[in-house]
Amino acid sequence: MYRTPFLTLLTTLVAAQALPPAPPATPAKVAVPAKPKEDVVLATLGKTVIRQSDFETFVRLVFNEQQRQQISTTPGAFDKVKASYLDSLVMAAKARKEDLGKTADFRKQMEFAEIRVLATALIEHTKDELKKRAEVTDAELKAYYDKNLQQFQSKGSFTARHILISVKGTQPGGDKGLSDEEALAKAAKVRAELQAGKSWQELAKQHSDDPGSKENGGLYENIAYGKFVPAFDEAVRRQEPGKPGEPVKSNFGYHIIQVEKRTDGELQPFDKVKEQIRPRLTAPKTEEARKAYLEECRKEVGFTEAAPAPKDGPKPAAPNSAH
Repeated sequence: MYRTPFLTLLTTLVAAQALPPAPPATPAKVAVPAKPKEDVVLATLGKTVIRQSDFETFVRLVFNEQQRQQISTTPGAFDKVKASYLDSLVMAAKARKEDLGKTADFRKQMEFAEIRVLATALIEHTKDELKKRAEVTDAELKAYYDKNLQQFQSKGSFTARHILISVKGTQPGGDKGLSDEEALAKAAKVRAELQAGKSWQELAKQHSDDPGSKENGGLYENIAYGKFVPAFDEAVRRQEPGKPGEPVKSNFGYHIIQVEKRTDGELQPFDKVKEQIRPRLTAPKTEEARKAYLEECRKEVGFTEAAPAPKDGPKPAAPNSAH
């Protein structure tokens, strides 16, 4: 029984004699084996010893990775889970003494629990395959981009000055303020003063009811279209730049607007937006892959779902065979 090890040793010695003598070796440091982690006893239940490793296995199998991370980083959570685990063992032992594990309902619950655990295990087992099936290629991303270019067109922006003449009821304070007619007349008067050469800085501070711009000559810079009310946006798009336009009414009152600059929207390049597109395509492909895999499983295990039972109601009359 010692022949093979002996021959191996002999062969090694002969080979070593044929080689030139090796230089003296530096004594190697002997690695000290790490002391094994102590498996702490948490409790005893009758003759059964419950150890830390039992609890760690429970945590690993019952909680997913995200939940385990949350338990480990939330102060006090680990101890609460451990206390709950031990309490559950006590209650389960008591339930066995009461023969609660012998009922038909218990056996069915265990059957359902097995179904859930096995289904979860299959999901875990096949997740990489399903993920691969749901991968979105660059060609698919580009095809979506080309088909939906309008989604990747920036809205453009503008710089404009405005003075707001509010109408009664549109500002805090309720019924105080100007009527619609009075506000329109005042807006027309302020516009005429601007056309006559008075400064925006002076007139905005004196007349504007917009607290966001009145101290700055009514100026709003580089505002993306869609940030203001539609009536304001529309006026900015159509007005001639550099001139105060006709008063524009919105739900805030009347605006006198002067466009300083307009910047057209531009198409964002594919490389910049392709990772924004990916989730839009991944979700439906994932669902498609899941359904296809489930159909494969049904065929493999011989599953056929019965047709739904007809709803209660009058049955159709039998066809009359007489002519």
